[in-house]
Amino acid sequence: MTWSRGRWQPGAAIVAAALVAVGGPANGSVVRSTYSATIHFGGGRQSRSFRLHEPAGVILLYRIDAPAGAKVRGFAQLPRITVPLRIGTGPTGPGTPCTDHRSRVRCTVGEEWCPMPEGTWEFRVDKLAGPAGDVTLWFRVGNPPGRAA
Repeated sequence: MTWSRGRWQPGAAIVAAALVAVGGPANGSVVRSTYSATIHFGGGRQSRSFRLHEPAGVILLYRIDAPAGAKVRGFAQLPRITVPLRIGTGPTGPGTPCTDHRSRVRCTVGEEWCPMPEGTWEFRVDKLAGPAGDVTLWFRVGNPPGRAA
């Protein structure tokens, strides 16, 4: 059920649930979890933006996972603090290893452990070419291993 202008609207929730059940996730939908976001991309070029709130610390993980053959690039930025940090399904510079996992490609960017304040990071993921499917971006900021909070 959904709530609209002070009244319950059960029909809207039922229709939305039925569409997801029949057609799968909507193109461009973004599902966030604690350290990641998964975007369902359809065929063709598409872009999506989203935000993740992170604590103060250093960047511990910056990884993208996409269908094999998909050309995907992404950017993470803490506004007014960092420049856009690039990632993609191909090398974006030295230290960007990509590996194949079954029918997927996974790339991890090594970032310097520069101290970052707590904040809301902005992300943009662009699917430039390749098959439809889910793209997951992992991003985690925290204390370096072996260091207490």
